[in-house]
Amino acid sequence: MKKLILTESDITKIIKKSIEKQLNEDKFTIEVEEGADENENGIISKDELHKHFDLDDDGQVTPDEYDDHIDDHVKKLTSEVKKIISKLS
Repeated sequence: MKKLILTESDITKIIKKSIEKQLNEDKFTIEVEEGADENENGIISKDELHKHFDLDDDGQVTPDEYDDHIDDHVKKLTSEVKKIISKLS
């Protein structure tokens, strides 16, 4: 079985493109926070990535912190999708 590895950004772009295609209206947008690239140079350094996931600023990233961070992104994206759906209802 082949593995398909997608970044969070890739998944966000796929979902956004799919929703926009289905809605086929420019007035609907999805706002997604992507703050790991602090200096906005298009590259997320090891330090930036570590800081992005180290939720309690203790210098370590635990599996729970990683899971909580991803869950937070999923909740935000779900909220945006719900807003779009409510506008369609």
